[in-house]
Amino acid sequence: MTVSFIVTSYNYADYISETIESIKNQTYKDLEIIVVDDFSDDNSVEILEKTEGIKFIKHDKNRGQLASIITGLKEARGEFV
Repeated sequence: MTVSFIVTSYNYADYISETIESIKNQTYKDLEIIVVDDFSDDNSVEILEKTEGIKFIKHDKNRGQLASIITGLKEARGEFV
């Protein structure tokens, strides 16, 4: 049973790697991590493009957190989100 984690990001370069590692360090391993970047203007995108084990989606303009969550929900394949 897969669990989908949706992580929204907007200028979170200082925190995004730690957030993803925290999810990866869970004892339950059947999971997918979807990260939606909402058109950050810091180096979040560069960090996320190098991060393995995630599905990375980036918006082409800033749409807000709710739109990022909806984008992630559309991509989620897990039985639980």
